[in-house]
Amino acid sequence: MRKNALLAIVCSAVLPVSAQRPTVGAIRWDAYQGIGPYNDVVAHSLAPEKYRWRAPWFTEVRADGTLSIDGGKTGVMEREIDYAAGAGLDYWAFVMYNPAPEVGLSRGIELYLKAPNRHRIDFAVIIHAHKALTAKEWPTERDRWISYFADGQYVKTPSGRPLVYVLNMPVNWLDDFKAHARTAGYHPYYVQISGGWEHGGIRDVKPGGDAVGSYASFADKAMTFVEFAAQSRARYWEKPAKAGLDVVPAVTTGWEKSPRKDYPPFWELGQSYFTQAGFPACPTPAEIAEHLSESLKFVRDNPKSCPADTVLMYAWNEHDEGGWLCPTWTPDGKPDTSRLDAVRRVLHPSTSLVLETKPPIAGTEMAVREQPRPAAMSVLPDGAVQAQAWLRHQLELQRDGLTGHAEDLYDDIGSSDWLTGAGRGGQYAWERGPYYAKGLVALALALDDAALKAKAKRWVDAILASQRPNGDFGPRARNWWANMIALWLVRDWCAATDDPRVPPFLERYFAFQAEELKRYTLADESKWAMARGADELDVVLWLHVRTGKKELEAFARLLSGQIADWSTYYHRGGDPSKAGCRSHIVNFMQGVKAPPLQWRVDGDPRRRDAYAAAFAPEGWIMKSFGRPDRMVNGSEPLSSRSASEGTELCAIAERILSNQVALGVWGDAAIGDDLETVAYNTLPATLAPDGHGMRYYNLLNLPHCVDGPYGFVNNGEKVGSLCPGGAAHRR
Repeated sequence: MRKNALLAIVCSAVLPVSAQRPTVGAIRWDAYQGIGPYNDVVAHSLAPEKYRWRAPWFTEVRADGTLSIDGGKTGVMEREIDYAAGAGLDYWAFVMYNPAPEVGLSRGIELYLKAPNRHRIDFAVIIHAHKALTAKEWPTERDRWISYFADGQYVKTPSGRPLVYVLNMPVNWLDDFKAHARTAGYHPYYVQISGGWEHGGIRDVKPGGDAVGSYASFADKAMTFVEFAAQSRARYWEKPAKAGLDVVPAVTTGWEKSPRKDYPPFWELGQSYFTQAGFPACPTPAEIAEHLSESLKFVRDNPKSCPADTVLMYAWNEHDEGGWLCPTWTPDGKPDTSRLDAVRRVLHPSTSLVLETKPPIAGTEMAVREQPRPAAMSVLPDGAVQAQAWLRHQLELQRDGLTGHAEDLYDDIGSSDWLTGAGRGGQYAWERGPYYAKGLVALALALDDAALKAKAKRWVDAILASQRPNGDFGPRARNWWANMIALWLVRDWCAATDDPRVPPFLERYFAFQAEELKRYTLADESKWAMARGADELDVVLWLHVRTGKKELEAFARLLSGQIADWSTYYHRGGDPSKAGCRSHIVNFMQGVKAPPLQWRVDGDPRRRDAYAAAFAPEGWIMKSFGRPDRMVNGSEPLSSRSASEGTELCAIAERILSNQVALGVWGDAAIGDDLETVAYNTLPATLAPDGHGMRYYNLLNLPHCVDGPYGFVNNGEKVGSLCPGGAAHRR
């Protein structure tokens, strides 16, 4: 997120700052999160009164004079975000460590990613082969770090490349990281900050290529900060630029390491600074501001040497090592924000330091993002992966059973207005036909079965041919919900066959709907459309990726704003009908895909943990309606946890599909685990072994399935019915 600034006023010197200044990042070394041995060491080194003023603002002084420094306490990260964003910082660069509790240095980024106000500041990573990272752990950590690139708030260079800082990485690990990043579809911009470019260790850095900088600035003797800053400028900005290297200027906030010299940390034993007679003086806030202002001017004056258009400040929170911006502890409990105040006067000269913990508000600068955020994974088209063995046999049973013969068994499918155009109306013109065709298309493509594909193509052809001159289509005008199902199936068909008719068909319909939704909303048509609108949003985002057309971005925002607020419902509950969500079990499962897709549009951080909230064992939903198979009981409204209650087959199928979408957006393996649990356990128990029948409700306690009532009634008497009817099937 880039902020605008008109003037930078530092110590009476007026330096013009362009409307789009270089971005400014700050390093985070998170030893101040209340856990691990590193936290114990920094708390010990800052405990003496002569150093206590350097401790972070959330420090607590115990009665015995020792310090408790716990940045993991509730609300601390949110306020740190507010401090940093209010001062004008654009991003934090987190030093990467494996998340083991015995290390304790990954808690900062974990808290940041969960913070409700993190939209206020972006992030990058400093990939780092620290001593606690083993070769066995490396692949897991490598993949975790690469996964961050998919986050909409990950920092990119002006050319769109993820910004990656490299600190003390072995050559083989760095090469491996680069290879896997390329495989994942990324081309990061690597900035080598391993102790300064002149000390070697720089690979694949050349003029016009990747860049150099420095984690910190170093000095082996006492000097004023002004002298230290000038040395840093010459060493880490001017020298590499003159050598033809790309540069990310390192902006120092100090290197006064007396606390560590007095109380040596276990990870730096034997280093040369223990014998130094002195260190550079701690800077005044004005000196920090002047140095920062000079770095911005250097980037503006040297665009060819600084294509990343950014500077990196050392540091947000290296309190005991000598460099920090984070507000600090005071005896009266009021944080000392003087350093951030000085930074703000450079980056946001017309504002005061404002703390804000509210989520983004539509229409504000923070909330607006033109292009949708990318998903973590790319979804392969149906048929790209061919099933084998048991799984293929299950698909063939569907082909030879209900799916392959539904048009003969059900008149409102075989004679659907969607297929025939006969105009019979009612159920013939609503969801049943396209719902069936949606599964038919997927099955035909998955099996690459010529007969099934011919049958599926009849539905696709009929839907595409039904489009009217105004862009609307289907047997009824403004049939928002039923049309969503049809949109999904023609999209799937196009993704696999590259049918050239589909993209213009979708564009015409979305253009029509963009105008109609302003006066006839999803809620006006039905609460079904409002609750299930993410099904259409998925197609809109797919088309945007395919075509890149700007009008689809605006339409995605319009559509997303009319979809039920499932994020709030999964977190807090309440009366779902008031939010348009309904307590209907199928709506509930279709809604699972809404938060990740809406996050791609608006970046609202609440949406990131909506899935976890919905299915957390201790959450209100699973406590009230949850099952051991990770499903939720509903017949059809959400019902109790009783083993004699059931869940719909429709809900099971929609849960699998919604999990597929959520997994694609977040890349969270736990969502895939749930998908497999439902697909390989709950779904087979709801289908007849030969594929010729199904049970409308799946009950956990149902040793004998018969066509009759089960003591709860909603969708008619035969709530446990075997479709299309016939002899009972034993479970």
